[in-house]
Amino acid sequence: MLDWLRGRPERERLRAHGQRAGALVDDALGMPEARRRLLAAPDETLVSAAVVAASRAVGDTPFSSPGSRILTALSRKKLPFEADDVRLLLSLAAGARGRWFPPQIAPTVTIAEGWCGQHGTAGVERELRELMAVVLSHHESGSDRERTALTGRLRPGARDPADNGREKPRRSLTAGT
Repeated sequence: MLDWLRGRPERERLRAHGQRAGALVDDALGMPEARRRLLAAPDETLVSAAVVAASRAVGDTPFSSPGSRILTALSRKKLPFEADDVRLLLSLAAGARGRWFPPQIAPTVTIAEGWCGQHGTAGVERELRELMAVVLSHHESGSDRERTALTGRLRPGARDPADNGREKPRRSLTAGT
């Protein structure tokens, strides 16, 4: 399923994260008690779990994505992601294809927002642009609202529709890139 990562350095990083947290995530995908245990794991394990959950969500629909639910829960925690982790998460989200809007994009953007808020966008610009292109090109029905929200988070100078068209300062991942 992730053949498009073959030969890329991200593939090796994904394998390392899978060795660290793959079994925990696989257990948590089907059992709520295991999900609670996973969320109580050390931060380093949770970073790996986020990457593994994102990879498990590739190909899922929004209606049946336990991997995305785990990733969403982990995206709400302040975890010590490294630049390589954020690049991998963005690559996984950008590489996800399917009829429905890929469910791991929104929590990946949340993780990237937190990381970029601390470290800036240096080192993840290419992956941010790739994800923006995927979000903008997704034309399946039912995804307009989510696409609009995500482009607003990714695009510099996003306008708030509730602000009657006036520019409103907003934190944007791609600002300054």
